[in-house]
Amino acid sequence: MLEIDQFDPEHFRLEPAPEAPTLPRPTKRRVGRIPRLNENYVRVPASWFTGGPRQSPFDQRGRLFLLLLHLSRFGARPVVLTSSVVKQLGITRQRRLQIIEQLEADGWVQITRDGRRALAVCPIVNAEGAETGLTSGTCQA
Repeated sequence: MLEIDQFDPEHFRLEPAPEAPTLPRPTKRRVGRIPRLNENYVRVPASWFTGGPRQSPFDQRGRLFLLLLHLSRFGARPVVLTSSVVKQLGITRQRRLQIIEQLEADGWVQITRDGRRALAVCPIVNAEGAETGLTSGTCQA
């Protein structure tokens, strides 16, 4: 066994660790905060319309519109509406297109079509937009 007669601080000193190279941090694209509304609104848990443990209180049209509001961050960005997006709602491709066309005709969504590509859908979130067909101006496709 090694015996130390005197206390030698140099004997216990650790060598500094080599510095790791710093990598540049990836830049995140920030959408920003959801804008403040002038009227009252209700929070709805996503499990209420995406197939949680209980039966949803909303019909297919309501569930799809709530999903669009959720994914678009309340109209801040468009949602590319693919089959995998609405799969969690249990809506078929044909029914999805019917509902989206109804919502567009009623002035609840704005659709950007690009040939045979998936639709880019943006919900209209202004209260006056629902009545007059005006868009929110925040959702850019």
